[in-house]
Amino acid sequence: MPEGEQEHKGKKEWLDHIGEVLKSNRKIATIAMRGATPRQKIVIYCCYGVILLGIIILSVPPYQATKELIALVLTVVPLVIVAVFVLVQHRNFVSTTTTTTTAIPQWQPLPNFKFEKIRTVLDETRKLALDFLKSKEPKLSDGDVRANIFYPACDSPDNPDKYVLKIYPGLHLNMDRQQELLITFEPKQGVTGNVFASGQARVAQRLLSDTGHWDSVYNITDELAAIIHPDLKWIISMPLKSGGNKPVGVMNVDGLRQQLLVDILYECMGKLSTNAVIMHEVMMSR
Repeated sequence: MPEGEQEHKGKKEWLDHIGEVLKSNRKIATIAMRGATPRQKIVIYCCYGVILLGIIILSVPPYQATKELIALVLTVVPLVIVAVFVLVQHRNFVSTTTTTTTAIPQWQPLPNFKFEKIRTVLDETRKLALDFLKSKEPKLSDGDVRANIFYPACDSPDNPDKYVLKIYPGLHLNMDRQQELLITFEPKQGVTGNVFASGQARVAQRLLSDTGHWDSVYNITDELAAIIHPDLKWIISMPLKSGGNKPVGVMNVDGLRQQLLVDILYECMGKLSTNAVIMHEVMMSR
């Protein structure tokens, strides 16, 4: 094969190799660019423009050493810059995505104005439940219907998935037993823990038996059973979501002394669903 043709074939193979590198780089670059700022995107687009210019210079005769060296620099240097940027951005993107999908949302300390708004909505929710349930069971009194909000508390910043659920101080109504206000639930423990983990509202009732225990699905230990109000009969538990599907808290309305039919409790929960949405909007307000 003549020397000129061999040289031309070598350059063509080298250009094809660069083309394959750019092609394989494109999908990862698309992912990485999601997290880039407008200025970063402009820089990367310029790099690709310079790479294209270098390829054009290399592919057009005459083939001169100086020209090829310049074209090589114009091609390789921006390609390295793009590769480094893609690697860094891709790692950041993966890290952010992983954190977003696994970390438990933490309830931040509430400013006074937001605390008062949330407490007002909580009181309206309790009264709405009382009015509806009293129409079904006239014996129900105001003191029999309570309300509270649980939030996730993480004791270890290095392990955000290890948390317990606590009643937010002051966000409880008609609850006067101090030990009950200090109760904590592990993940998926109690109806509160189950609702927080699943993001789905639920109704729970104390079992109609001499033992007065709760369904085993709630994992109520003897220690918890001793803390829970002995007259507590039912709980309507609803997740509070602050964007996406992960709850940031749980709103409960529960009742003492009067056992109610589960169908009535679910009907009541449907009437309270709007208030759960309003609570979400209050939580998100500034």
